[in-house]
Amino acid sequence: MPLHWFSRATLSSALIAISFSACSLTANYSKASVATTRFHDLVDRSEFGAIYDSSSRGFQQGITRDQWVGLLNRIKRKLGVCAGSTPTWQAFQVTTSGAFVTTNDFRNCASGKLDEQFVWRSVGGEVKLFKYGAGSPLLLTD
Repeated sequence: MPLHWFSRATLSSALIAISFSACSLTANYSKASVATTRFHDLVDRSEFGAIYDSSSRGFQQGITRDQWVGLLNRIKRKLGVCAGSTPTWQAFQVTTSGAFVTTNDFRNCASGKLDEQFVWRSVGGEVKLFKYGAGSPLLLTD
């Protein structure tokens, strides 16, 4: 088999893989954006348990339901009512553990700005919450 044939076949395979990844990447970003909006809708209605119940198993292994509800109650108590979120950064990663979309967002709230980071794990065509982080100086004190 000539070397140039192998090189063309390898290049063709790589280009096909890249194009499928790009489609998957776009779909996962879109799903992560919808999931973030749903997350905020549930937070705004204080339905914290529903967020926990729909999160990934990995998320649930890192925090109990009571701890999660307590965390979101604290955020809501300290920051007050928040407006919609504004995305500031997105990344896509594929590992042996799965495909992940990471997004950074901020929300303007009654008492100040809330920075958030979401890690969404792609599972069976949908994204599930894998990690969540919230940052505001207001969360550091009582």
